[in-house]
Amino acid sequence: MYNPQVVLYNAIKTPSTLELIDIFQEPCTTQLPTTTYNDAVDTRLNEGKRSEEEEEEEEEKTTSEIKHSAEISCIDLVAKKAITLAGFLLYRYEKRKPMYKKDMLTIISCSNEDRFTEILMRANENIESAFAVVIKETDTTSHKYALVSKLKLPNNGRIHSGMGLPKTGLVMTILGVIILKGNSISEENLWKFLKTKALYPGKKHYIYGEPKHLITKDLVRLNYLKYQQVPNSNPPQYEFLWGRRALKETTKKEVLDFLANDNVIAPNKSTTTYGKARRDEEDANSEMVAIPGTNEMAMLLLLPGAAASPLYPSI
Repeated sequence: MYNPQVVLYNAIKTPSTLELIDIFQEPCTTQLPTTTYNDAVDTRLNEGKRSEEEEEEEEEKTTSEIKHSAEISCIDLVAKKAITLAGFLLYRYEKRKPMYKKDMLTIISCSNEDRFTEILMRANENIESAFAVVIKETDTTSHKYALVSKLKLPNNGRIHSGMGLPKTGLVMTILGVIILKGNSISEENLWKFLKTKALYPGKKHYIYGEPKHLITKDLVRLNYLKYQQVPNSNPPQYEFLWGRRALKETTKKEVLDFLANDNVIAPNKSTTTYGKARRDEEDANSEMVAIPGTNEMAMLLLLPGAAASPLYPSI
């Protein structure tokens, strides 16, 4: 099994969008295999005479196997094309170039409208799970699309002006870790976690730039994170909490749902932490309170960029 995020990051690093066209050139519609029942059982018939009933049973079984094989092949093809399309859209986003449906159809070699919709939805799932941005059609006349950040970060998720990839996924991830650690996390523990995901203070990352400045300066300045000294700590220690803009723009449920996406995290949904945090969100007036059971969570986050770290070291 291929890892969608690894393939996705290969696509992102492709220097030219034209090169993406050659990644998967299979036709968009998958035909059933040309193998017929007669082809499949010819040799078996030569082994001995069978009754009509046995032949009918064999024919039904073989036909079913052929159709099942075709369905598997079709699903796999859609998954591949979805990753190709996701890589193309992220590349256009990074370079601040427009995204049109006609270009998407060219990239994935697709003329089937229903199949295009399916591929687009799968591409959206891949992008949303890694970057917390979603594909939206912004002009129904020209069929122009855009990637839109789920948080109102400056520059549509890039934070800084100019070109670049969205930082929204990292922000959502940190907010989620804060929830799972009881609504605050020490600076030391946050960096222990981020280092396992190829994010190091002082070391520039391809997507996030210098992580320490992004987290302790930019996100604090923008009020997505609150950075404060731990009360009565000596020597002084610091911790992170949700900032007021995070509280305004998202919810614990939305953040936990983002983390629980199969491509991003695998916290056990039966744990005390996850379950109670979700229940808290059912009450519109619930406040951020300490959540016990944080030792039960499974910190298996796959941050955007981490999957590709061995292929594309931080610069």
